[in-house]
Order: sequence, then C-alpha cells, then structure tokens
Amino acid sequence: GGNARYMKISTEQLVKIPLELRAEEAVCLAEAYLSAFQGIHYGETMTSRYKDTSLCGKSILVVGALTNAGQAVIELAKIAGVTLIYAPCKMKHKDRIFELGATPLERKKEEWMPLL
Repeated sequence: GGNARYMKISTEQLVKIPLELRAEEAVCLAEAYLSAFQGIHYGETMTSRYKDTSLCGKSILVVGALTNAGQAVIELAKIAGVTLIYAPCKMKHKDRIFELGATPLERKKEEWMPLL
C-alpha cells in the first residue's frame, strides 16, 4: 500500500521529481494531483490521456472545487483542454472559483442542472 516501506515497480511507473521540490511536497502533490488526473481521465486510453488536448472541447462539473483535490482537478482540466469547468459553491466563494478558472454555480442543483 501507500504506507509500505518498500515496493517494487517498473521504471515506466516512476515520475521524476524536480530537484527544487522537497520530498514532503512531492508526496502531497501525488495525493491530490494523481487522484485528480485519474478522475478526469478515467476511461481514456493510455496514450490519449497524456496529450494536452485529451479533453479538448469537453465540459466538466467539479464538486468540492475549493478542496486540494478540486483545485487540482480544475488545473489539470484546463491543461487537458476542457472548455467549460463548472463548480457549485456558496456565492461568497464565487470570486475564488473564477480565479481558479471555473464558472461558479449556485449550490442548489435545481438552479444549474438545466444549464448542463
């Protein structure tokens, strides 16, 4: 598991960490960003999921956009070419949602579900 002291994996499964990144920072990145990456690319082929245009023209809904994982989803979705990113939130958080690059929606799904 993730807390194992030793593990055996192939070199293709390794990710090179920049020298300026501390080990404890890299571990935090793996939790949020790897989960986000796998979530937004679920069901894609191994080769297409690594292209910058893998989700070009698609729309996504991010529930929990202000969490670490939610922010990672938004960031990676933009890199993958997602056109519209929606995020239900309290209206007091709408400016932050805009800063992240998503469109804030009212929290009541009855108000935004017809838009999707």
